[in-house]
Amino acid sequence: MPRAPFFWPWIVLWATLSAAVVVWGLSGLAPQPAAEERDPEELFKLAETLSRWEIDRFGHSLAAPLYEKAARLNHPGALTNLGLRLLSGRGVPRDLAKAFASFEKAATLAHPDGIYNLALAYAYGLGTEIDPEKAHALFHRASASGHALSLYNLGVGYLLGFGVARDEARAIFYLEMASHKGHVDSLVTLGLIYRDGLQSVNADCPKAAGYLAAAARARDPDALYALAALYHNGDCLKPNQALAMALLRQAAEGGNFAARAILADETPDRSFPARERPAETF
Repeated sequence: MPRAPFFWPWIVLWATLSAAVVVWGLSGLAPQPAAEERDPEELFKLAETLSRWEIDRFGHSLAAPLYEKAARLNHPGALTNLGLRLLSGRGVPRDLAKAFASFEKAATLAHPDGIYNLALAYAYGLGTEIDPEKAHALFHRASASGHALSLYNLGVGYLLGFGVARDEARAIFYLEMASHKGHVDSLVTLGLIYRDGLQSVNADCPKAAGYLAAAARARDPDALYALAALYHNGDCLKPNQALAMALLRQAAEGGNFAARAILADETPDRSFPARERPAETF
């Protein structure tokens, strides 16, 4: 029986691809809804997809217009993300006033991220005047939905007296709420508070070590450094030099400058302090 010509499979493949191209071309002739008539959630999800995959400025220019179109349709997530892009100039011209307006509109739609970013705008004076009291009120409003960043900033606000009277008990309450949501900066801050104590809070080494260890498991370089100091100096935990050096190296790899400086110092058995990471409000 004669064999079929070797090029026969290629003819079949060519015919299949040609048919697919024709179908694709005809589908493009069907009327498509205008961008403004499309579901804002659909526009937002498409923008999110493009945003995740974007690599260069060409990718940025694809996602940003979709956020703008969804924002005009009052999609709260699009309003928030557009505001963030307006802050950074990513895919759109940088415009702090427009960013503030976008966050403000998202906040009126009760979007937690929008409320949080509006609070940051008041805290830093981005597109508006600095207003610590308004920032605190907005952090409090966003925290009602369990927004971890807002809970953290509420805690630090009470710790520093930013926009509200200083209250160490409330500070710890909100920091612990944020830490229960896995917020790493809250874990580190609590670890340092319980390591050193406050005016109304006694130092508690086991608690400090527990919070710092949890943050260290998330590879936080400041937590790794502070925990290394506890093991190295033996002031709080049983000395363990091998573990201390392992944690110190991880902290240095994560960018902790104090850890890098100590590793560069060849003095044997050098004791080192746990670096104070000042509480950052935002």
